Amino acid sequence: WFFRMLSSNLWIFSSVLSFAMSFKDSTKAQITTTFAFTTIDGGVKDNVLPNSASVTLNTRLLPGHTVDDVLAHIEKVVNDPQVKVEVLYANEASDISSTESEGYNVIHH
Repeated sequence: WFFRMLSSNLWIFSSVLSFAMSFKDSTKAQITTTFAFTTIDGGVKDNVLPNSASVTLNTRLLPGHTVDDVLAHIEKVVNDPQVKVEVLYANEASDISSTESEGYNVIHH
């Protein structure tokens, strides 16, 4: 009942709820843009430095965040002009679904 009371009154409890959800990975992913390294490619031997290396980073955008926002964040964090950052495939975040929609009512009941 406590969680229901908090989530039913987001106008006052949203910052408290977000703060609490940020401590657990399973709930943090619901309130922030997520990042996951999905592929890494580089050398072929333990004792030989590769000429190049690449990493694929998959992101899930929170509504309100844009591909450009995420790209700027990645470039700021990497902060190395020798590292090339490029977007292979991108979709902007989906709009937040209305709780008045037919689809919401189907899963809610």
